[in-house]
Amino acid sequence: MGNRDSSLNWSMHLKLERLIFTIALLVSLTMAPSPSLAKQAAGGVPATSPAAESSSANKPMSLFEPTPALDIAGRHDFANQASLSEDAAVQLKGLCSLAEFRSLPVADRFVYAFDAWPIDKDSLDAASYTFNFRLGGAVAQKVAFLPSGGGPGGSHLLTRTVDVATKQVALTNFGNLAWGSKSTHSYKFDKPVLAFGVVVRCVGDFELRKYFWQAAHDLNGYPVSYTLTDGTVVNVGARELRGALLKGGTDTFIGVIDHSGHGITSVSYTIAGAAGNVAQDVKMLDIAFVTLPAPATANVINLKGRADFETPEMVVPKPETAVDGLASLD
Repeated sequence: MGNRDSSLNWSMHLKLERLIFTIALLVSLTMAPSPSLAKQAAGGVPATSPAAESSSANKPMSLFEPTPALDIAGRHDFANQASLSEDAAVQLKGLCSLAEFRSLPVADRFVYAFDAWPIDKDSLDAASYTFNFRLGGAVAQKVAFLPSGGGPGGSHLLTRTVDVATKQVALTNFGNLAWGSKSTHSYKFDKPVLAFGVVVRCVGDFELRKYFWQAAHDLNGYPVSYTLTDGTVVNVGARELRGALLKGGTDTFIGVIDHSGHGITSVSYTIAGAAGNVAQDVKMLDIAFVTLPAPATANVINLKGRADFETPEMVVPKPETAVDGLASLD
């Protein structure tokens, strides 16, 4: 019996070793890069998996890449301005109020309500997008919208929706909000703007606040920030604290303005749900901006016929102790 048990144990040991070897071989083959990917990596080209390549619709678009033009010349005001809430500017000092925004020159102010659309279907098939606005003639302005975060539910491909009852158009699918989720909306401009604002609506109460948890120092921050052309970052509100509590179901204006004269190159704000552990859908109803005023034209000075000094005889041709390299009057 002892010899038989030993042989059985040895046989089982061999089978176990073969099984372990087979598993290790399969794992190594699975994790090994394909020859084409290895060639890409060796040549300095970032290697991408076939799965990543097949999901190109979920990849963010390149900043300011060419997109179809949207003509918003003549769109200078909000269609539903009477119903817009200014609670954000009232509660958070440093934001631009709707009244201040609308007091800026009408000719430089533009509002996009998503009624004009760049493609023939509602989904943009992208998680971010560059809106290419035509403001009249050859004047153009690009606004890149780059949302991040939000709840995991639903699609994160930007999509236009139309309210059946009111016919109001909105942009959605950039992440809903629940009690623990945050969503940061970032905007970048190919040319600096004087002021920028959006109109957003959430089905439940939400807040302007960038806070994840106490130790998340790199993630926590200010509720609203914007950058000027000279690189200055202007932070609005207090770090990690609530900037404003905004009522659900209302159309809320969130805006910033530059009083320095430099111009704004980017804006970001973070919103969080405040209606409990419920998925809160967020929609954007308007994107609005004010272009920088054209520089004043200086008076033209006519120098025709002024080819010499008025009294050249009074000018010393060359100092006696001239520095080498100076030219003489002659």
